[in-house]
Amino acid sequence: MTGYSEKEVVGKTPRILQGPNTDKEELGRIRTCLEQGVSYKGELINYRKNGEEFWTSLHISPILDVDGGIRLWIGIKRDISRMKENEERLRAYGEKMEEMVQARTIALADAHNKLSEQYD
Repeated sequence: MTGYSEKEVVGKTPRILQGPNTDKEELGRIRTCLEQGVSYKGELINYRKNGEEFWTSLHISPILDVDGGIRLWIGIKRDISRMKENEERLRAYGEKMEEMVQARTIALADAHNKLSEQYD
């Protein structure tokens, strides 16, 4: 998914996957969840080793020890780039449909006005 080998990432922080379009506010939400010891679930832009952007769904949860303290964190990341592309296509399609409806409504209103003028 990222282009990094295991050797390249072991011991590194997830910051190596961040870049200019990684949402800083979302990173703040992640940090807040970690500080509060609660799970995080969200989406953000990460970067592959070659610099290519990709969207990820991220779920981070604490793993507790027998005393209820945080022993470690586990994170599950999924590439959702294709889903985001499809969402954008649907949004653009919806906008196009709305434009067509508005244009048709104007055309029908004009036709109605012309017919009304003829019979008044």
